[in-house]
Amino acid sequence: MLAGHGALQDFVVAERGPAGFTVPYVQSWIRLDDGPLVFSIIESHDPRSFAGPRGAPVTLIPATFAVGAFIGWRAVLDGDDAA
Repeated sequence: MLAGHGALQDFVVAERGPAGFTVPYVQSWIRLDDGPLVFSIIESHDPRSFAGPRGAPVTLIPATFAVGAFIGWRAVLDGDDAA
């Protein structure tokens, strides 16, 4: 089982996405506390102005995406109420 906490390594704001994804959204790489680097969407009230600092602590939340049975994570910056 992977840790549900890590640090923001890098991100990009996506203006296009697959069916079922509302754009824009923030795509990110999160380095988990237990080592693995994972891809995640970051919850943000305003994705276009997202400026989370690299290294910021994040918590991962399991999520089912609207594109069928795809299960992954959404991340929230610790202390952010975007979830």
